[in-house]
Amino acid sequence: MLKKLKNWLESLLLNVQQSDNDDYIQRIELLLNELEASNNVNIDMAEIVAKLNDEKKALQLLVPVPKPTITKPSWLKGYMSYKPRRRFVSKNLDITKLFTKPQYCFDKSTLLYELLKKNNLLNVEKTFDNMKKIMRLITGMITYEYDKTDNWRPITDILMFGKGDCDDSGGIAITSALGMAGWNEDEVFVAAGWFYKNNDLDKNNRGGHAWGVAKCDGKWYVLEGTNRSAIPRLWSTWKNKYQGSWGLCNWKFQGMIANGKTYLEDE
Repeated sequence: MLKKLKNWLESLLLNVQQSDNDDYIQRIELLLNELEASNNVNIDMAEIVAKLNDEKKALQLLVPVPKPTITKPSWLKGYMSYKPRRRFVSKNLDITKLFTKPQYCFDKSTLLYELLKKNNLLNVEKTFDNMKKIMRLITGMITYEYDKTDNWRPITDILMFGKGDCDDSGGIAITSALGMAGWNEDEVFVAAGWFYKNNDLDKNNRGGHAWGVAKCDGKWYVLEGTNRSAIPRLWSTWKNKYQGSWGLCNWKFQGMIANGKTYLEDE
């Protein structure tokens, strides 16, 4: 009986190794130690079984609910017209290469994971406040510096370097962080297109730009990574300032906004 309980408890411990709940894992380990010491110590088997049942119930609460399969949004069509590039430097070369797909700009990052975990921003509710916290955390770590050439860096490079331009901070960094924090693949993107300084669609006063966009409570927000005030702004009110004319992308999807639109409309 003890052997069966021990085997079951060991399998239970194995199943929660990825739960990131250190307190829960420690409690299981303590129970396991009790069972291992049972050859020399008189223990109350009923008490052990009761504890195991409690842990089993707790485990059921920890089992993550499978994420629904996310399909490409109907408003996102075809491919981005903009083609991101990455700079590579070695002893003999300094070259820039096109990404085959803009999705390849995104990488999984242990550094980003640990940063979000440290700040209690993993698997959070998709609220405006949490979106703002993540935006502020990321922008506070990156100093704006214009690239020598177009260079969409992956998130670990951006965080380690601590410097970047619009596609690094507002683009890859904030989009990656929100995705890891809990936003779905159809809820956060890098947008690329025209930025109008005076919000007046004056073609003589615009420049190419990249920024983050995220959906919260049915509304789309601009997440400007080059501004450390880190305040998400409704895209519908800034549609003449931020025009996603060159398309949107994240780690899974890319495309142009359907019907010739240059911003995403709220629900």
